[in-house]
Amino acid sequence: MTNRSLALGVTGMLAVVVVGIVLSAPLAGQYASPDAWDVPRTPWGAPDLQGIWDSKSTTPMQRPPQFADREFLTDDEIAALEEERARVQSEGPQGRDVRAASGTEADVEGAYNNIFSTGLGTSYSRSMRSSLITDPPDGRMKAFSWEEGLG
Repeated sequence: MTNRSLALGVTGMLAVVVVGIVLSAPLAGQYASPDAWDVPRTPWGAPDLQGIWDSKSTTPMQRPPQFADREFLTDDEIAALEEERARVQSEGPQGRDVRAASGTEADVEGAYNNIFSTGLGTSYSRSMRSSLITDPPDGRMKAFSWEEGLG
């Protein structure tokens, strides 16, 4: 190998490295700074939680009494709850899920809910939480009374 070939090879590799560094650096204006975002609010000031909420979760809204003040469940408890859910689903439609006679008021009334409550499949969001409610610490909604109002 001659000196000329060696110099040409080193220069070529150096050029490739420089081009790689230049192309990997972010260009000015490539990343726009995010604008300040405000949480959408209802007219009365509470966070606006409107939207489509998926019901494919094994976590109940309120904490069942048997789990008292425990925010998270053990693997064994979750396995037992999943077995119970699978057993109930395997028994088939129950109660309002049973189709009423076609064209009756009960048929029309129940059709809307059946769309969302039958054929749920086996794909669920799995969580170790004992309830979706995390505050108050007992995971239960406070009972509503007209005297106290919504506050």
